[in-house]
Amino acid sequence: MANTSQKLIDSTRRVVYSFTGDAAEVRTLKINPGTLAFSMNANNRILGAGTDRKSQYRLALKKVIYSINGGPSDGFLQISTDGDASPNTMLNLSGSGVMAFAEGGDDFTLAFPVAANSTGNIYFSTSTFFGNCSYSVIMDFRKNPADFDQGQTADPTAFNR
Repeated sequence: MANTSQKLIDSTRRVVYSFTGDAAEVRTLKINPGTLAFSMNANNRILGAGTDRKSQYRLALKKVIYSINGGPSDGFLQISTDGDASPNTMLNLSGSGVMAFAEGGDDFTLAFPVAANSTGNIYFSTSTFFGNCSYSVIMDFRKNPADFDQGQTADPTAFNR
C-alpha cells in the first residue's frame, strides 16, 4: 500500500478527504484549499485556472475518523498547517477513534490557526513509525464562506432566497 489521498466530497460548503499510508512522511502536503471546488479569487469571483489566487483559504475541521498503527511502539500522525510559526500543529493522532467537533451544530468546529504567511495548506507528518506502519484517516471540513463560493457568486438569486 502506498500513501494515498482521495477526495470524497467537494461541495460548496464542505470537503471530505480519505487518507491512507504505510510509509514515513515529513510535512507532506495533503490539502491545498486553493485548488478545491468553488475557491474564490482575490476579487471575490470563483477562481479560474489559478488566476488572482487569495493568499489564504480557511477550512474548519468538523470530524475526523482515524486509525494509526505504528508497529511495536505506537507512533502518531501530526496534522499541521503552514505559516511563519511552522508547523502550526492542530492534532496529534494515535490509536484509533472518532473526534466530532460539530456535535453542537456547524458552529463548533476546530479551526486551523491563522498564522502570518499561512495559505491554509494542510500537512501530515508521521513519527515513531516502525516496520509495518499504517494510517487511515477520514477528515470532514467546513469551507469558510469568505474563501469559497456558497452560491453568492454562482447563483445569487437562489443564495438570497
